[in-house]
Amino acid sequence: MTTLAPDIFVRLARSFEVNQATMVRRSPVDKEFFLQDWFVEQLLGAGYALRAQGRNSTPDYLVARRQVIEGYELKALANVRSGRDPRYPPCRTDVDFNSRIPCGRLVKKPNHLLPDGLAVTDNSILRCYYLFTLYEPVDDLHVQGVAFVLVDGDYLNNDLELAEGHLNISERNFGSYGDAFVRIRKMYRFPNPLTEPDFRYRTVFVTQDAALDQNDELRLVSLKRKIEVKTDIVRTFYIYEAV
Repeated sequence: MTTLAPDIFVRLARSFEVNQATMVRRSPVDKEFFLQDWFVEQLLGAGYALRAQGRNSTPDYLVARRQVIEGYELKALANVRSGRDPRYPPCRTDVDFNSRIPCGRLVKKPNHLLPDGLAVTDNSILRCYYLFTLYEPVDDLHVQGVAFVLVDGDYLNNDLELAEGHLNISERNFGSYGDAFVRIRKMYRFPNPLTEPDFRYRTVFVTQDAALDQNDELRLVSLKRKIEVKTDIVRTFYIYEAV
């Protein structure tokens, strides 16, 4: 299956390699928008089309190029260690996902916003990736990217039915006058790839796609196998670095 992710990974990794991944906060308390702004700048400069989704929608962006459309969700985490000793996790070992369970596939919904000029039939299945970025503050308005892990969402959860089935349904007609409602937003916590011993302070791409190193810009460095607890199916993930 055609995917944009290998090229996107290499382009982002190049900035990290030469210490050019400096990101600008929108305010001193900004904990996420600086990564989104940097991501958009990097991809627009490379000819990709992007469309941000709603504030409480997922994924953060639908990204397109040459008629291929994929979802990208971004997570920024600060390095809490004074040094960069890979013996210790650099940040919290789990990550929150509001409203939707992560998955490597995304069902196109009517409310998904597409890049201009593109059309996808509702209920089409799109690939979805998750970018976990480790950063350190430079000053009140700047942070420096230290490392990132770009993962196929199936590395976090391969069950599309599960991801689609946990709905957040608000309770309306609430209160004595029936004009209030209860907003229900489920919170999910999944392991943080940045803290896996093999990935700490490294920039890697995790995917189920084999032989990507044939394009001369990626190098296969290891394999990881994960066993599904419900089915005992063993899934193999390939770990690449930029050359």
